[in-house]
Amino acid sequence: MNIEEKLELLRDYYCANRKVGFTTLLKEGTNNYSKSKFIVAYKKDDWKYLNCSLNEIVSWNSLDVLKRHNKPLAIDNDVMYMLLNESLQRIEELKLKIK
Repeated sequence: MNIEEKLELLRDYYCANRKVGFTTLLKEGTNNYSKSKFIVAYKKDDWKYLNCSLNEIVSWNSLDVLKRHNKPLAIDNDVMYMLLNESLQRIEELKLKIK
């Protein structure tokens, strides 16, 4: 399986398995981790439903914050889906450009 197939499989898995507990798993895992951490979420306001503090959230549009830190990182399922999908779209654009 090549990298593109792996990305597609993961993207499709996230898409097909909505409402199975991704967010619950993330919340339970991060809530039980007592040390400093970051959670990448779609927007900064997502700290409310992720049950974490505002300073732990890094929004999808402000990832530059990570350059100044050295903490463990958890990624919300919405962000993971967007990351996978946008990567696959970019791969497709590049393939078309090559042709």
